[in-house]
Amino acid sequence: MIGILTDSTCDLPADILSRYNIRVIPMKIRLNQETYLDGVTLTGDMFYRHIANSETQTETEPPTVDEFVLLYSEMLRECDEIISIHVGSSFSKTVQNAGEAIHQGHKQFFNERLKVKKYEPFKIRVIDSRNVSIGVGILVYKALQLIRKGVEFNTLTSQLQDSAAKTRLLFAPKDLTYLNRSKRLTGFKYLVASLAGLKPVIEVCNGKMEKVSTVRGYEAAAESILDMMYKGMANSPDYLFAVALAGQKADLAGNVISARLPEGVKGSTGYFESIIGSTIGAHCGPETVGAALLAD
Repeated sequence: MIGILTDSTCDLPADILSRYNIRVIPMKIRLNQETYLDGVTLTGDMFYRHIANSETQTETEPPTVDEFVLLYSEMLRECDEIISIHVGSSFSKTVQNAGEAIHQGHKQFFNERLKVKKYEPFKIRVIDSRNVSIGVGILVYKALQLIRKGVEFNTLTSQLQDSAAKTRLLFAPKDLTYLNRSKRLTGFKYLVASLAGLKPVIEVCNGKMEKVSTVRGYEAAAESILDMMYKGMANSPDYLFAVALAGQKADLAGNVISARLPEGVKGSTGYFESIIGSTIGAHCGPETVGAALLAD
């Protein structure tokens, strides 16, 4: 049996996580000197209510090595193999800590398995998604598909590493205030862009985050994201596609990207909609919209 572990930056919908028994290790989020566990002691709705009424800088911390050791130990009591898919190493030390946990916890893993009379060899592989938010989530979704097809573990890890390099996330903020607070924009650029109504479209792909275009207006940014994604879809009939909105669950219906999608895309088995979590939300603010595409 292959178990899947990811972290709370993946932004996968709760129904997918529960339906396929995907384990999630939470990031830590510090707000007003208080530390919370993402998705455990701090829900998405709580987070967005907070940042809408506060200028406090939000800080995030990755799970510790010890926390990974504890969760791997628990999973190995049931699974012989674990795929551990996490936020890109360019953006967080989560992948580094997961890898160190495998090294430090090997003896503990062995002993835990002995307690439940599991004597078979076990494997844990950490996959660097090279992405964030639904860019991580879509790679987890790919892992689910491959496991359901019966792909052998070593082949599975190899295919996921290839897919990580191809996954593309595009997002655009509605309010540039949050990019300015997080120092993603200089004060001058923020002032000019705000006065002119300009919106950056930002891409995350293969471990890099960069602006790919600037358009006038929020609706135009959504159209720009879709245009770029449609080009990627056209080159691959077999793709996974996801859209997300930064905000409370009640706001999900207001996603200006999903509202523009044809039913043929929305009805595909490789499509899901979600809420952008704190990792991007803290930097880009409410009503940021995004879309992720994995076209193998």
